[in-house]
Amino acid sequence: MHIEMGKGAKWKLVYQFTQSGAFAEHYAYRYTQVYVPDDDIVQLAVSINEMFNVQEMYGLELAQPSLCSSVESHTIHVNDLSLWKQATTVLRYSTFVEIMVPLFSMRFFKTDVIKTLSTSASGYGLDWIWPFLLKYSDNKIAVIDEVCVIHPRQSLQELGKMSMYDTNPLLQGWELQEEKAQFRKFGYSARRIRRRYKVGYQVKKTLGQVWQPWYADLRQARNKTDMISVRHGTKDQNKMQAAGMQQGSLLLELPEWTWTQLPVNQGSLMLTVYVTSDGMQPDWLRDSAKMSWGLIVVAPNHLTNINCPHCLFIHCYEASEDVGRYQLLHQVMQTTLWQQMAENQYQFLYFPDERVVQDVSAINTLLHTSMSKNLGLAHLSYCSPNNSMTGRMQYMKINPSMTLRYGTYIDTSAPLFGWWFLRQFVVETLVEAEKGDSLGFLWPYLAGYPKNKVAIIDLACIMEPLSSDQNMTDTKVKALTTAEACQPEVTRLPLSLEAARQCQTFQYNPVAFGMGSYITQVLGFVPQPWYERLLKSAHLQIVPLTSYHISVVKESACEGVTSHSFK
Repeated sequence: MHIEMGKGAKWKLVYQFTQSGAFAEHYAYRYTQVYVPDDDIVQLAVSINEMFNVQEMYGLELAQPSLCSSVESHTIHVNDLSLWKQATTVLRYSTFVEIMVPLFSMRFFKTDVIKTLSTSASGYGLDWIWPFLLKYSDNKIAVIDEVCVIHPRQSLQELGKMSMYDTNPLLQGWELQEEKAQFRKFGYSARRIRRRYKVGYQVKKTLGQVWQPWYADLRQARNKTDMISVRHGTKDQNKMQAAGMQQGSLLLELPEWTWTQLPVNQGSLMLTVYVTSDGMQPDWLRDSAKMSWGLIVVAPNHLTNINCPHCLFIHCYEASEDVGRYQLLHQVMQTTLWQQMAENQYQFLYFPDERVVQDVSAINTLLHTSMSKNLGLAHLSYCSPNNSMTGRMQYMKINPSMTLRYGTYIDTSAPLFGWWFLRQFVVETLVEAEKGDSLGFLWPYLAGYPKNKVAIIDLACIMEPLSSDQNMTDTKVKALTTAEACQPEVTRLPLSLEAARQCQTFQYNPVAFGMGSYITQVLGFVPQPWYERLLKSAHLQIVPLTSYHISVVKESACEGVTSHSFK
């Protein structure tokens, strides 16, 4: 370890060190990476090692770890999502790396970075110049999502700590003048970068990404589902197939369902009820790695391709009837077979929409987490707003720092019910249910908004892609019918009749619980262990400041801190 003593701004000191004999003799040729974080960055040694591993594995010349979340961290680029940790990627290739936590290859550091430091003190402009000097290489500049760091907000900094920009009033604005000088020195201009590299001036752009392996598999499953849907057409076309008709020159044929050799499961942990309208079997139902789930398939009576030797039973409905999936669930629960083979024989009921793309690992994570936390109602988070449709994406999207978040709302696309919760609060809401509008709000309400029984699971995630015949108008309608229908003051857009009827039937009134009209709120949380360790290393902790908000605060000063809500 070498200690270089000196006074001045960070980048002046770094440059001073690069001109020393110690750097030339002992460091320049011994190491392959150079990491220069600010002195207030909170991180773990294991995270730094993992960041080095990712940098080396992908041959990055310039990189940075992502920031954990906007709850506890600050950046002047706060509204830019490209710097915040994403759960679905190992890294994202970019045209920008912030000077706060840059990681360089030694090659790039010696040949290009050092010369930019000779006239730099504040570092302003360097985060634009470094990618420019690398000619915006498609796969050499990245934000690493495999790890994240915390750059504490001002309210979480040590008392009295000031920036170098605050200490001398005579220097106010000097950093901007330095940036302009650096741009002139290295030829960074709007005309040049747009003409030569087709990159916007001082514009961050994601050039690509390396997906997490599990997410790459999920995307592949989604693409496969999309291709099958295109090939076999819509539900109406499938009705034509049942009648032996052709669509153009293509005979619409559906493949027989295939299964691993599994016995009928009774008395196991989870019963899955799967409603299919098109007769397509999802990959996750064929996966031999799945736990011993009980299974009931619900299908229109014209489909002949479904053969399920280990289902508890197959429930058929009249294809000509326009029935919603929750209406069908209620039908199934009234059958004699349900009473004989399902009722009270499982701990959980899983009811995923056929559009949901998921894998067995995610479902098992949902089940195990719900069991360990004794949840009554749970739902996996959504992987990304870019590939899923829900009226409450800000609330439902994955939070990579959390294990789960307790709250006041559950999406109705793929809920997991504890059997006790199902009997007490859900069954009665199914009597007049069709598509399930408003149920995601009603169930927590009917349970009295328990603090630790209703949760979004962030340890895994799912997709619910838009179907080929849906558009943004449809998305807005769904957002309204499921998210706003229970709020009578919202009258600017048409309400779902089903949602309005359900709210009236069950006298939906969140004000009685002090919830107000906006009720997708976080009531509690279980952080990821690594995130908890990261906070403790800086003497930070997560606290619920009100019933609805959670914040990160200094352990020694928990009062009077502004709340930063998880979304």
